[in-house]
Amino acid sequence: RHVSGRPRVATPAEDRFLALSARRRRSTTVPQLVADHFVASGRRISTTTVRRRLHNAGLYARRPVECVPLNGRQRRARLCWAREHVSWTRQQWASVLFTDESRFTL
Repeated sequence: RHVSGRPRVATPAEDRFLALSARRRRSTTVPQLVADHFVASGRRISTTTVRRRLHNAGLYARRPVECVPLNGRQRRARLCWAREHVSWTRQQWASVLFTDESRFTL
């Protein structure tokens, strides 16, 4: 059967290899995957193609969450605060104002 359009650069097996590589090494970048594909197959593939194939496999780029690491004392204080407030009602929470270290005069 004749199919119209340009032939695919990567085979379905290579697409699975790209997705598996991305899942195994979550911090790898698309250019690194392109280089890995070239080493494995000897054929060049564009970064756009790799991104598209990863999207088709359900993989999307996400930035890692950047947060300040907490020490043990801070973790215990947070847990204590959470346990004290776990049973609060919606009405009690309505009177709370989270300011994130800002000063307000009411």
